[in-house]
Amino acid sequence: MLYPTELTMIFDGEDGWLHDGVRYRLACAPGLTVCPNGDLLCTWLSGSGGEPAVDNCSLISRSVDGGKTWSEPEIFVPVDPVLGCGSGFTFEKDGRLFALYGYFPAAEEYTKWYWFQKESRDNGHTWSQGRPIVLWQKEGESASFGGITRLADGSWRCAVQVFRPREYPLTASPMRLALARDEQEAAGMPPRGDQEPDAEKFGRCLHSCGVVSPNEDFTAFTMLGGVSNRPLGLLEPNILELKDGRLVMLMRAEWGGFLWRSDSTDGGKTWCPAYETDIPNPSALICLTRLPDGRIALVHNPTGGVRGQRGPRSLLSFWISEDELQSFSVKLDLVAGGYLSYPSVSVADDGKILVAYDHDRKSVRLLSFYLPD
Repeated sequence: MLYPTELTMIFDGEDGWLHDGVRYRLACAPGLTVCPNGDLLCTWLSGSGGEPAVDNCSLISRSVDGGKTWSEPEIFVPVDPVLGCGSGFTFEKDGRLFALYGYFPAAEEYTKWYWFQKESRDNGHTWSQGRPIVLWQKEGESASFGGITRLADGSWRCAVQVFRPREYPLTASPMRLALARDEQEAAGMPPRGDQEPDAEKFGRCLHSCGVVSPNEDFTAFTMLGGVSNRPLGLLEPNILELKDGRLVMLMRAEWGGFLWRSDSTDGGKTWCPAYETDIPNPSALICLTRLPDGRIALVHNPTGGVRGQRGPRSLLSFWISEDELQSFSVKLDLVAGGYLSYPSVSVADDGKILVAYDHDRKSVRLLSFYLPD
């Protein structure tokens, strides 16, 4: 049985949005932010068709009534004729809004990025000029943002996914590569058969996860540690500080069937080898956040559960841990049916939970609800 929620349409790609001769229909990877004045902002990746594609850009919409209605979208990060497609997200810090946005060549399939920062002091109505930033300083590698979190001491940590091209791409099928214990075993597997899928970018590039520490205005980043011990890749990491001071990363494991995890006891400088959890996952992004009452929420697709398979993204759920991720005592199924992806969570001042997600890559939707007593 689904938990009662209020559903609002943020963007409907069936009708699309016509702008400068382009009808934007794609709706992918929303990011939800509560502004200092209580307005809501939502960004998402869009374009005239699929992704990645040469016309992909980031759109933004605003709600001034708690998510009940939304403005017509605007282009937030346009396509750059030199750097490529545009994508970005916003977040609030000490009464200001920050935007971290990047450009990626469509042909590189999200494995090469150029990043910028801008900020707003008027709740996102106007923004400063973008400043280029270097997210990851290791030569020959590129990175994109995962989750970000503020620590108890006031500092911030950003989880990143790192892409390193392999000298010799892995040629086995992803179903078999998902079972490989290390790079040597993966490289020694026989090439895929004619009827087996290609590992594609996951064979060409090692996908790993790392952590960086930003300066005060998110214009400079110090590389800390990370994990890279799964050949087929770890990506789209979320990061959270536990009450005992440990940092936790939960990561998507491509074709893995379950979420993977790594812990740090020194602020992110070093991490234990990543390991498989018992949380099912169909190779999909999650959202991990601490609620105002101190509990931890995990918003995800609790499907999958079989190594070597991706599984359907047909259920979106809200799980709550009351013991710092040792278990989940509350499991609420929010919506079922279709292709439900990329949840983003915020909490309104009155405690209402807000979950944005994309539905079938054709719409961005918002679920609003209060947690049970």
